[in-house]
Amino acid sequence: MTQGCIGFGAALPHNDRVSLSRSPLLSRGRTRRLARSATWMTAVLAVSLAACGGDEESNADPEGASPTNTVSAVTLAREWPLTGKELDGDLPDHPVYVVKIDNTQSSAPQVGLDSADMVVEELVEGGLTREDATRFYRDASRSAPHNLFVELSKVAAEPGKDWDAPQNPYLPFGDEDDFEGDISVASITAMFSGGHTTRWEYAGGEWQRADSLAERGKDFEPANILLLRVKTRDAGYLDPAGNPVPETVFSGTGGAALVHGDKAVRCVWSKRFLGSSLELRTENGDPVTVPAGHTWIELVPVDGGRVTLGR
Repeated sequence: MTQGCIGFGAALPHNDRVSLSRSPLLSRGRTRRLARSATWMTAVLAVSLAACGGDEESNADPEGASPTNTVSAVTLAREWPLTGKELDGDLPDHPVYVVKIDNTQSSAPQVGLDSADMVVEELVEGGLTREDATRFYRDASRSAPHNLFVELSKVAAEPGKDWDAPQNPYLPFGDEDDFEGDISVASITAMFSGGHTTRWEYAGGEWQRADSLAERGKDFEPANILLLRVKTRDAGYLDPAGNPVPETVFSGTGGAALVHGDKAVRCVWSKRFLGSSLELRTENGDPVTVPAGHTWIELVPVDGGRVTLGR
């Protein structure tokens, strides 16, 4: 099995050249399902606008209708919806872009991760993972299908009219001083399947992926790592190789752990429906906020997956 990553961004990246997976995903509109790719592997989704609790998760109906928001909390709060950072000036006049990137050795080096505002890693076909980043073109120096790239600046220059600005921040952001991590952690192991495990190490005050496939010196630098235990199901179709494609059920509730610096806090995540904001609470029911900054989200399957926080 493999796994994938998802990245999000609010401002256009400094380097808008981004590598794509063989089945690129570009999201222009409202929040959409963050789980579709295909032999169980993982994918990385790069998003741009310019351990865990137990395994006894219960998921609500993932197909529930999303209520309509009439007031933009993003505009009122004056913060970037994907990082929680204070907004200086106006929001971009284009939607959030999501790009899916293969998370396998064949796709290395991955390009554009350092420009994402948020990255999400999820299980895809073959047990691997994939990453999302974003006009499309072929790079002659690479072999297909790993030679497909996109230029976000050209896409954002003509965003069209069929899109909506985020109504709320994607995560419950807060001040760093409000973070109350009570678990010391120096390493993180997120196993998505028998075929893919993502390993993190804390050194020099930063979290780094031990097996990163990103361009040297241009990997995503997270201020937070959010590990969510999620259920998966059969998406109902096969990939070109004939493998069933898993789909993450990203609604309901589940165990979680939020890591910031060398500390972690156990919590429970919840989403009423696919388009709603993510909420985090301690096991006692107290709200948990994510320190403003770049966040890497690991969507680790309940079945076949495991999260380990090492000291």
